[in-house]
This record gives sequence, C-alpha cells and structure tokens, in this order.
Amino acid sequence: MKLLVFAYHFLITNIFPAILIFLTFNGALRGGMFILWFCAWVICYLYIDKIILFFLGAREIIDNDFQELFQQLKSETYKRFEKQPKIYLYSGRSLKCFVFDSRNEWSVVLDRKLASRLNSEQTKALVDYLVRYKKTSAPWRLTKSLGLVILTIGVIYSFWSKILLLDTNSRAYKVLTFFTLSLYKPFFDAILLVGKQKKGLDCDESLAPIINNIRDLNPGLDYSQFLFDHVQDHLSVKDMMVGYLESFPVVEAAEIKRSY
Repeated sequence: MKLLVFAYHFLITNIFPAILIFLTFNGALRGGMFILWFCAWVICYLYIDKIILFFLGAREIIDNDFQELFQQLKSETYKRFEKQPKIYLYSGRSLKCFVFDSRNEWSVVLDRKLASRLNSEQTKALVDYLVRYKKTSAPWRLTKSLGLVILTIGVIYSFWSKILLLDTNSRAYKVLTFFTLSLYKPFFDAILLVGKQKKGLDCDESLAPIINNIRDLNPGLDYSQFLFDHVQDHLSVKDMMVGYLESFPVVEAAEIKRSY
C-alpha cells in the first residue's frame, strides 16, 4: 500500500516539473537538474511530517510538562507493540489533535488548549484512540498527502510575498493567491485522494465533550471557504495554513461508544 501511494504521489507531483526541466535545460545540465529535483523531492517526502509541524508552529514537549499524557502513551504503545511517539503542542483555532507518521517514526500533536483541559479519563481514552488510529494506514497516508498539499501552498505564498515582494495585505497579493490556489484545486484533490480516512474508529464516550467542542469550534472549512478567506482584510498566512490543516478530521471522525 505505501509503495503504491508513494508511486502515485511521485507521478502526479513530478509530471509538470519534469516537463519544465526538459523544456528549459539541455544536455548534461538537464540531467543534473533532474537528479537535483528528484533528490529534493524524495527528501521532502521523507521528512514531510517535519514540514507540517513547521507550518503548524508546533513545539516538542518533554515528559515533565504533561506526565500523565506521556505515561499513558508509554503504557499504551508498549501494550500494542508500537514505538513511543514524540509529542508536540501548537496554538490553533480548535481543540485539535493530529497523528503524523513518516520514516517509521510517528508523532502526536495537540492543541495547547486541548492538552490543558483533558482530565485523567479523557487522556486515557484519547491515547487509546490515537494509538489504535496509528495502527491503521490512515495517519501515514494523510501525513504524506496533506504534507505535499501544505508544502505547495507554502511555496505559492512564498512565491508572491518573498520572490515578487508583494505585501501580504495588498489587493494584488490577495487576488493572485486566490487565483493561483483556485487553479491548484484539482491538483490538491488528486493528491488528497489517497489520504482520506475511510472509516472512523470507535472511542470511549468520555471523549464526547471534546469531540463536540471540536465540531462546534471548527464546523468544517471547505476549500471554497478557504479560498474566499484570502480576500478578507488583515490576512494572516500562518492562520490560514493552520486553519486549513485543522479542517482534516482525526478524533472528531470517531464513532462514540455509548454504554446503556
């Protein structure tokens, strides 16, 4: 499965760069550019989880910060024969959590507000869900797919603001980013095709308040709304990217087990 996803992503993300290199360069320089591009692509693909963490502004924490969370993860991963993950916190719009998986390493990322409000029962239930979620193929597929999309969005933002030196709150920047991201929608849809979670796992009912809060705070950001947010006043590129990442469900896709 992973090899097929890799081949699919490699194909659809390298067609146009390969054509551009072929038309732009000649001879040995063309071959050198092909090698340079493919090496850069493979490195980015391997470390795509780090790229997502960078755009989230996530920071790794140690066990002294959240001892109960670390202890539960250590116990649950040992019981399920999983490697213990790194834990990151970030500041977002919603009480989100993520599981990123790449290079046979995985990480758990939580919104700071979520991490601070979890009680003992909810911490145990959340860890149980996240470890079971990790054992499916969904985190790896979503990490690779979402990482490629968010990296492309970041390159688009940087092209207009860093290379062409447009003010991010100028009308020209907003219109150009809106237009560019509109053109890229089919490309993003193709990348994300293999990253969608096909079926939600069940979770303990103690997580119901957390899941309901996530759904209330972040009712769902579709791509059209994401595009139109670019023409609003006081555009924050970081907030836009965090909001887009938070639109992809993890624990809020769970099916709550009810005890009757």
